[in-house]
Amino acid sequence: MAKLNEWEKEPDHKEFKYKGYDCEINRTEEVGILCGYVIIDQNNKLFGFDCGHAGDYVPGMYPPYAMIFINSDDLGGRAGKYRNIQFVTDEIKKLVDQVAEYETAKGNEASHEA
Repeated sequence: MAKLNEWEKEPDHKEFKYKGYDCEINRTEEVGILCGYVIIDQNNKLFGFDCGHAGDYVPGMYPPYAMIFINSDDLGGRAGKYRNIQFVTDEIKKLVDQVAEYETAKGNEASHEA
């Protein structure tokens, strides 16, 4: 039996709540990277990110493209790193913290204007 890669063992979708915000992780079908989102309001305004940038390992691409910018001076020639579901979950929580801080400051600002 062939050994599975990390991205083959983890889910392609995850939903959770953090500090009252709905959060979602989805894997793209095309290249297999994870994308993380925070749903800001009922109109489904989203803040989010994807894990397919310089320094990220892209599982659905074939070498040498799977390791984005493998020869980049910025990476010192190191291979890209796969950003797993735990990494994306942790980053979403950081994003929620920033959104909540902004909304609190915005609310305080509005109350001072009244």
